[in-house]
Amino acid sequence: MQIDIQVPQGPEQIGMLGDAERNLKMLRESLGVHITARSGTISVSVAHDAVGVAQTVLRRLGDAARHERPLSRREVLDLIAREASRNANQVGLEARLDVFASGKRVEPLSDNQSHYLDAIRAHDLVFATGPAGTGKTYLAVAAAVHLLKADRIRKLMLVR
Repeated sequence: MQIDIQVPQGPEQIGMLGDAERNLKMLRESLGVHITARSGTISVSVAHDAVGVAQTVLRRLGDAARHERPLSRREVLDLIAREASRNANQVGLEARLDVFASGKRVEPLSDNQSHYLDAIRAHDLVFATGPAGTGKTYLAVAAAVHLLKADRIRKLMLVR
């Protein structure tokens, strides 16, 4: 699925793209969409419904700029998360980790790993036991890095 969004020149364009296209980068990383801006047009493409979320976020960024109220990085991330959670078919910030290893997104490989990540999302403190090599520390660190990148936490404390 692909959409093209025409971007007016001036403050609205700056508000939609962000400094050095940082808003596009946040959308790309948060939603897993392919997004480019060329010649006054933003193209968004992806294999699932994240295109609609990106379109809504870009429209709201343009509205904020038109009203001379540019959004901070934190506000943009919150807007992305809010819009993604409204879209029932969309895998948003909370469901996908924004962490890559060897060029691949870090994702749970089994149902138990998915339950473990759900517990990490739902609780401030999670104790995990189990056989060595099952991905407990790997997924915990990936979830922590995801939260760091999303500015939801400022520090990590690794205890073993």
